[in-house]
Amino acid sequence: MAPPATPIVPRRAIPGGGPSCSLLGFVVATGGPAGPTSDRAIVERLRQARGAGVTVFDTAGSRDPGRARALLATAFPNPDPELAVVLGGNEDALAPSPNSSHRPRDRGTPSAPEPLPGFTVIREMSASSAGGGPQRAPGPVPPTGGPGPIPATRLDPQRDSLPPSPAPGLYAGPFSLLDRRLRPVLDAASRSRPVGLLARDPFAGGRLDGSRFGEGWLELGPSGGPPPLRSLTDEFEPVLRLGFLTSGRTRTLAQAALQYVTGPPWVVTVLAPLPPADRLQELLGAFSRPPLTEEEVGRIEREPSAPAPPPPRPLLK
Repeated sequence: MAPPATPIVPRRAIPGGGPSCSLLGFVVATGGPAGPTSDRAIVERLRQARGAGVTVFDTAGSRDPGRARALLATAFPNPDPELAVVLGGNEDALAPSPNSSHRPRDRGTPSAPEPLPGFTVIREMSASSAGGGPQRAPGPVPPTGGPGPIPATRLDPQRDSLPPSPAPGLYAGPFSLLDRRLRPVLDAASRSRPVGLLARDPFAGGRLDGSRFGEGWLELGPSGGPPPLRSLTDEFEPVLRLGFLTSGRTRTLAQAALQYVTGPPWVVTVLAPLPPADRLQELLGAFSRPPLTEEEVGRIEREPSAPAPPPPRPLLK
């Protein structure tokens, strides 16, 4: 039997002696149509990611956490002590939302809710829910068969200091090439105590991986119309200034985005949207591409921060 493939996604430990996590994790996005064919395709991508060393999956950032968890349960039905799931503060029942069109029709399609055997649970909470005391436990967690939940405090990127957090000092918040507001805060805090970040929105609202007008564009509705040229210019001018990161054709902008976000030692994992099948290998291969140089990182950080714009308007009712 051939030896197993070497994982291509490196790992980093949660501060305070916690378990190790893959530097790249995936949000189990559920924005597309539900159904056997769609769900099987997502399950296959989840398994491919696991085969490449991804151990962290996120349902807190999903539109339908119940369906997302059901997909995870189908992809990984057997206990795997290396897997971790990020749950939102309100994910207790984890059944599909009432508006979900997810209706299992065959044995290849998952049903929800399902336990996640062996998963380590990371519970993302607001700063007010965290309470600031290390003895304060997070809210109830659905059965997983793994160890007790690890709390992660959600950060407001406009803060100039970290709020109190239960041990082990784990936080969650946006961090990208274009939104670096949390970097000085975490740099300063990490000099006095162990801290870790679950980095969200690494592609700055889709501007760094080309998905800004993917699914959202279709949701504008019949009278939504295209965005004004001025707003497009304002959104993408900061992206154009990062062209030097891909000038040698040694990496894509999405790969450079992942390399930058995972550069600081306090980043535990970066939570990217699970990409379509034709983009999965691109993201998984980010850490095997030539790394960013000190000069490139310096140029990045001399650019002003440009937080992600609001999401596209929803469907007309």
